[in-house]
Amino acid sequence: MQNNLLNEINSVKQFIGSLNIVQLLVGAGIGGFLTAIYTSKAARQKSISEMRQKWIDELRSDLSKFFGKATHREYYRRKIEYLKKKGEPTLELSEKLIANDVEKNILCNQILMRLNPFEYDHIKLESLVRIINSDDPTRYRSRYRIQCRKVLKREWDVVKFGKMGGLKKWIWDLKWEKNMSKRQGLIRKNFEDLKK
Repeated sequence: MQNNLLNEINSVKQFIGSLNIVQLLVGAGIGGFLTAIYTSKAARQKSISEMRQKWIDELRSDLSKFFGKATHREYYRRKIEYLKKKGEPTLELSEKLIANDVEKNILCNQILMRLNPFEYDHIKLESLVRIINSDDPTRYRSRYRIQCRKVLKREWDVVKFGKMGGLKKWIWDLKWEKNMSKRQGLIRKNFEDLKK
């Protein structure tokens, strides 16, 4: 056992001894260069993942706040109608409605600016956000939640698996969903029909 170890050590010494100093420096330089490239790519990927995660967190927060503001708008609108029928003053509630609408519109625009106008799930979510911004949100609650979860889950997969890994998983999920006969109608449904 010790003889084998000594023989290996001697063979390594002979190999190193046969190399000249220029070869060693070139090898060390190439190794250092490749290490620097790998480290730089890893740091960049980590930075991108952190920024993407921050974007997802902000989108999630805005989506929930937006729906809350849209629901409050409907509450204020109905309460004002009720008070008008009773002949009571509605100025305070009208001011709250206006302030709520301003915040809701700001959130709507922030959401729309964060969505990719070329991705199918983002386009569907954009349609829902626009409809909810102008209509009674309670009619679209379940569709909105499902679509928000789809977008957020897909984006999380991209963070978790990397851009190509998340894209491959998303494509596989999309094919799987299209093959499901029960959900096929929901996936292909045109969002112009939402107001029916």
